[in-house]
Formats: sequence, C-alpha cells, structure tokens
Amino acid sequence: MPQNCKITRLLFLLIPCIFYGAQLSVFGDLYIGNGKEVHVAFKETYFSGGQIITERKEKKGVLSFGKESEWKQLQENSFVDGIVRIYHVGDFIFQVGEHNLFSPLALFLKSNENFIEVQYQRNSTFLYLSKNNRFEAPQQHIWSWKTDGISEGIVQLYWTQNHQLQQLSYYHLEPKTLHLGILNSGFWEPTSTGNPKTGSLSSEMEQEVLLRVGQMH
Repeated sequence: MPQNCKITRLLFLLIPCIFYGAQLSVFGDLYIGNGKEVHVAFKETYFSGGQIITERKEKKGVLSFGKESEWKQLQENSFVDGIVRIYHVGDFIFQVGEHNLFSPLALFLKSNENFIEVQYQRNSTFLYLSKNNRFEAPQQHIWSWKTDGISEGIVQLYWTQNHQLQQLSYYHLEPKTLHLGILNSGFWEPTSTGNPKTGSLSSEMEQEVLLRVGQMH
C-alpha cells in the first residue's frame, strides 16, 4: 500500500473540490506527474466535473483507491484520463477514459498479490500483428492493465454510442458478433464474447481471461 499522504491539502492546492465528512467531490482538473501516486481513501468520491489526468510516459502518475472507496460519475466527461490502481480484491470499476471518451473497465478479482492498474487508449500507439488472418489487428479502443504479482478474475468492458463501434466494420455490427483481442506475447489473439475462457491477469498475459461486454445506459 502507498504511504499515507495528505490528500486534503494536495487537492485544495491543485483543484477546486469540496469535502463533506467521508466523501470527496472533484469539479476541476488535477494532474498527477511523473512517479507520483495520489491515494483516495474516502468512502465516496464524486466526479462532478473536470478530469484527473495522470502522466502516462516513463515514470507514470497513478491514482489509487482504497478497499472501501467507491465513486460516482455526475458529469459524463468527468473521469480519470490516465492510470487507476487498486490493491485489494473484489469488484471494482476503473473510471478511465481518454480526452472526452469515458471507457470504464470492471474487474471482479478473486486474488491480487499486490496491485493491479488499468488505463485506456482510444488509439493504439504500437503496432502488433494478429495470428489469425480472419481478424485485423485492433488499432482502436485499447484497455491495458499491469499487475505486481499474479491477479485472477474477470474482465468486463463497456461502451456507449460515443465509441462509434460501427466504424470497426463495413457491415452492421451486432454486439453478439463482436470479438475482443487479447495481446499475448506480442500478438493479438481473438477472443469471442460468446465463448469466453478464464485465466490469469498476469502482466505477461500468458493465459486468456474471461471477457464480458456490455453497453452503458
């Protein structure tokens, strides 16, 4: 776990925010720089406007949440544009996105040796090949996670009309025909949502994971 930090003073210096007892409401922008981590231990965090932006290059910035922490999104474009981390097991939705596109990822963790962190990128910054000629290597909507140790669980993705998934196909796209790609040892491998497989969430991605896809309402 990260060392205790005076998040109250930090947030008052950098962003407009309001504290009510055991809750935090953020309505401005916050930047977390290289190698820095801000840990939220409040039971309730409200994303009321603005974004928490973390550094993604080299020594990354991280926003982490405690075991008892929950969040609610009050404005559509208010979320974490960067990296979110947890140290516990159980169910947690990572409120990540990029620019104005909210793209959360849910993890249902059975085990978590140390931490797991998640980020989303709308466009891939690396080119990886696909082992299956029936599918093109994905270049859009990339969720990635990093673990310190082995974590086991289930991954669930969400989308809205803002994701414009229809652009991924020349034909009418139905959710049941959607295939997700898992990056395994430098190659994309298709995983059908209709026939998922379970496995580990290790950093090396040696095994496939169970993937569920659902639409946000």
